[in-house]
Formats: sequence, C-alpha cells, structure tokens
Amino acid sequence: MSVDALIKQIRQRAQLTQAQLAQRTGIAVPNISAIEAGRRVPRFDTVEVLLRGMGVRLLPVEQGLNTVFEVSAFIHEYFREGDIASCFRQWLQLGNELQGSDGVTRLLLAYQAPSTTGSQQWDAAIAALVEYRLNVVGVPLPHWLSEPRFSLAQPETLLVHEKYNYPVDPSEVAPEFLKRNILFPAESLVSY
Repeated sequence: MSVDALIKQIRQRAQLTQAQLAQRTGIAVPNISAIEAGRRVPRFDTVEVLLRGMGVRLLPVEQGLNTVFEVSAFIHEYFREGDIASCFRQWLQLGNELQGSDGVTRLLLAYQAPSTTGSQQWDAAIAALVEYRLNVVGVPLPHWLSEPRFSLAQPETLLVHEKYNYPVDPSEVAPEFLKRNILFPAESLVSY
C-alpha cells in the first residue's frame, strides 16, 4: 500500500477531515491534500507526525508480511469487485503469516485495527482468525477485537467462493469463530 493511500485510509477510518488533521499536526491542509493525492512524497518524519495526529504509530514488521490493516484493505477492494475467492485467498494468507510468525510478530501484525472490508462477515472473519492465531501462542489480544462491529448478529457460514457455500456444523467451529458467529471448520485452520 502506498503512503498516500495509507494516510488517507487511516484519516478516513479515524473520521477526521483534512482540516482536523491539520489542526492536530500543524501540517497545512494543502500539504495533507497533496500527500493524499500522491502529488507530494512526504519525508519519514512527516508521515510519523501525521500518523500520530490520527492516533496511530509505526511498528517494525518484517518485510513481506502484511498487517491486518493491509489485508483488510485488500479484501475491501476484492469485495467491492465481487471477487469472493480473492477475499478468501487474502484471508488465508493472513492466517498463514500469523501462524508462521513468533508471538511478538503476530501481535505487531494484528496491533492496528483493520479498516472495514465493506462486509460485516469479512470483518468478523478477520477478527476471529486474528484472535484464534493469537490465542494459540498466548499473546495478549489487541483492544480492537472487543468492538461489536467484529461480530455478526446471527451465525453465518464464511462464504469462500462466489459459487460455493457449504454448510458448516457449529460443533466443528473453533470457539473464537463461534463467538463472532462465523462458521468455518476448525480442521481447515490447522492446515493453513
């Protein structure tokens, strides 16, 4: 994800206008606008100031790994295009990256709350997967997992492809998924 897209997405998620961000950071609105539009490449310290102004901080994560926030942005784009299979692939990749990382890296990857994917089911599925992978290694859970938007009102089978939707028996679902009403077989999580 590019710096301009990242800053804009975080600002919008924080429900801040460019003027409000300018007031918090001391960076002029035209400069913020130029950065978000990709017309100006900010220095690293400027990015840090903007992120701090939105209540976000940079965390060191191994190159090549995607954070939960980044994966949610990818899923949002695929969901908007109606490409459920690619949403599922991104979700699986997140599970693989969390599983293949040590506890500290898992926490860093999951530290920042995901942006909305445009689908409450995918939002809940991301949260369930993160909680499941963090619980496996006993890592503290990030605060965003307690937000109500990361749970469904009624149980739903996770739709993994546009054409296929197989029913899942709730007795075969991990507790982290059940509490969010996402039906996905626990045995499928073991092989990823």
